[in-house]
Amino acid sequence: MTCIDLIITDQPNIFLEYGIHPSLDKHCEHQIVFGELNISLPSPPPYKKTVWDYSKANIPTIRNCLKETNWLSVLQDLNVDQMAEVFTNKLIRILKANVPSRVLSINNKDPPWITRQVKAAVKRKRRVFRKFMNSGRKQEDWENFNIIRNGTSRIVAKQRNSIIVTLVKNYRILQPV
Repeated sequence: MTCIDLIITDQPNIFLEYGIHPSLDKHCEHQIVFGELNISLPSPPPYKKTVWDYSKANIPTIRNCLKETNWLSVLQDLNVDQMAEVFTNKLIRILKANVPSRVLSINNKDPPWITRQVKAAVKRKRRVFRKFMNSGRKQEDWENFNIIRNGTSRIVAKQRNSIIVTLVKNYRILQPV
């Protein structure tokens, strides 16, 4: 008997299951050593991200603000690091005043096709369902809910398919020819 494959650990309690499986090939005497670890990685917490809409930026005002700044007096007697910090802070203040932006809450637990449009459709569907439940379950509210539910399903499917098509295209681009 020889020892080819080993599992060595100083934490044996981390294994849910371990052992040896017989070879998949009848002609090979090598057996498969396996171990199933009890490791779960928590999802990262949601975080805020500022998204700038540069297509709606007030470019002339930004240029004027940058031109009108007396950079020699602003940056005088500063070292390189301080100059970079002062310039960055000034630029960000100008951009905040002249470029529309919004803060998004990013949750990495959501699949990539869960966009703002999908979230809005799901919220609308829930709102319409609550109305149906609270209004005595009227037939016309049920019909309205079905229309909204089907529309939400179409929106989710369209977004999901769009992401899948993009992933497939990117995968093909990465494949060697």
